[in-house]
Amino acid sequence: MRGNVLWFKLVPIITFFLTSACTEDLQLKFKKVIVEYNQAVITAYQSGTAKGLLDIAAEKESNKIQVLIDVKSSNGLVLESELQNIEMLSVTAVTPTDYSVRTKERWKYFDRPLAVGASAGQVFIADMQLEYTIQKDNNKWKVLKVKAEKTEYLEQKPSRKE
Repeated sequence: MRGNVLWFKLVPIITFFLTSACTEDLQLKFKKVIVEYNQAVITAYQSGTAKGLLDIAAEKESNKIQVLIDVKSSNGLVLESELQNIEMLSVTAVTPTDYSVRTKERWKYFDRPLAVGASAGQVFIADMQLEYTIQKDNNKWKVLKVKAEKTEYLEQKPSRKE
């Protein structure tokens, strides 16, 4: 009887440690997915095509990025950006294959004109709180969508047209 009482007291403690370990493992896994996604987005803006995103992002998300690339390009610009820091805030299971992942990221970016000799645009540094929806697709994690929850500029805020 005494062993059963001890066991029931230990179950919540064991469950806590197992859940914490799984959460940390998922956070590391999803951080890797998000960093890979962001690097693919940076490369997409530089190359002018979002086709490389299809390995790490859903088609709808890739198409959204392509539209943004096309808008910059039609204005004679290329977005140059750098992910300077990423902090994982939370990982929440929505379904067994869908997760909501919230991050805090610091980005540095500017518009580089395509015209030879034109001056680069102003450099902006922004702290952003983002929510990623990540989904398992054919045994590979992909970014389904990204939503900016909060953006704080550390220097001058960009004008509306940027």
